[in-house]
Amino acid sequence: MKLQLSGARYFVLVLFLVTTLRVRAGAGDSIFISGSLSDDRIINKEIKFSYYEAYSSEALWPAKSSRIVTVDSSMNFSFSITGVTRLGYLRVIFPVPYESDEIINIPILVKAGDKLTIGFRNNRICFLGRDADKYNIQLDIGAVKVKLKGTLGSADSMFLKQLSMGYERLIADQLWVLDLHKDNLDRQFYDILATNVKYKSRISILSFMNHYVTDSDSISGANARIFLENYFTNFIKDTLSSELALNSPYFIDYLYYVEYLKCSFEKNSEYSFFRLFNQIDKKYLGVIKDRVLLTAVLSPSPSLKRDNTEKYYNLLYSKSNDPFAKELLKDQMGVLGKGKLAYPFQLKDTSGRVVSLSDFRGRLVVLDFYFTGCSGCAALSRSMDPIFIKFGHNPNIAFISINLDRKLEMFKAAVRSQVYTHPESVNLYTNGSGENHPLVNYYKIVGCPVLLVIDKEGLILDGNPPFPSLSDEQQTTAFTNLILENL
Repeated sequence: MKLQLSGARYFVLVLFLVTTLRVRAGAGDSIFISGSLSDDRIINKEIKFSYYEAYSSEALWPAKSSRIVTVDSSMNFSFSITGVTRLGYLRVIFPVPYESDEIINIPILVKAGDKLTIGFRNNRICFLGRDADKYNIQLDIGAVKVKLKGTLGSADSMFLKQLSMGYERLIADQLWVLDLHKDNLDRQFYDILATNVKYKSRISILSFMNHYVTDSDSISGANARIFLENYFTNFIKDTLSSELALNSPYFIDYLYYVEYLKCSFEKNSEYSFFRLFNQIDKKYLGVIKDRVLLTAVLSPSPSLKRDNTEKYYNLLYSKSNDPFAKELLKDQMGVLGKGKLAYPFQLKDTSGRVVSLSDFRGRLVVLDFYFTGCSGCAALSRSMDPIFIKFGHNPNIAFISINLDRKLEMFKAAVRSQVYTHPESVNLYTNGSGENHPLVNYYKIVGCPVLLVIDKEGLILDGNPPFPSLSDEQQTTAFTNLILENL
């Protein structure tokens, strides 16, 4: 996007990250953010700032602090985010026409005490000012994309080899870009960014394989399993300090993916979340073990049979020595535990009629959350087809789909498409509030899809039920049985 200094439209955003050191115990650092905008296209639009003490590439951890700024006619604003740590991640979500810039797609590693200015250079958003280099390097790294030969979806052995080689080349290319700026980064900052580069690409490889590995009857599934067996045989995990591991949003998620896929190799009586939990518990130590287990407990793990979600919440809470994990688990148990009061929402449907949770008292409620463009949400909807065939017209159960899009027309288009919902669904909208709606905040939703089951009295029956799966009949059966036992 070209910056026109001579015209009426230009954009400059100044961020001041100032560390406020306090003498009294318990007070943390602060981030002070101010903006001076000069583009009338963003008047009355929102910019969202979210600070994460710990960031998950799987969108599992909630932001520690968030602030939405509605740009007024002065196009100036300032505010502070308090209680931040020395290192963390900042997500900045810009409105149209800036919503597709690289800064939107990556969490920015930030360090309190720096001063940042966001502006334009070479038709892209970038950082300016004293500390610009260590933030622009993150944008430059994100701009380097993987180059693959072949067609996605054809999981033959040659393509899988090219996939792995392509991502290893991406790691080398991104590290080369990082090394160009090595002298301008302190060692800790450099090490974290290098770790992010390596494990983000390795997650991409495993994520691709995950589409195939559970489908053992297909040629693609067999090829993926052979590839992963060789991959894990030669797998060498970097030895990282706990501090470095916990500051990378990708390393912990990578360890979880490795154990999850290993656990998925054999479908037998132990093919369950219980096996995954114990596998992680025995293999890792200390706070790294706690975070990998936390990732496992909070992830849907759709291909693993999970007998009782609350049991694992309580088990990890009792075992963990990680304050972050314990606080997050306590929050989750407080709202998603069996018997907890479900949020008494009042939302509008496609016709504008207000629908309340209380309207469904006496009926079992299956509640899901989605947004347009969410591939996992579309996959869940397809996997729910057998459930709707069996229960879609049962008067004792209601299926409610809640859309988190910001625009009413996007919500209506999503319903019409039937990509994310079914004709038998009650389709509701958060009135443009999206992820900032009190309902979403109540359930601490940080990613989609989300699936909940609410009993006939308006209480949580299962806050993380087994996800139906077209590739795993056991999961679909487990969800079906959950409904049958509580109708």
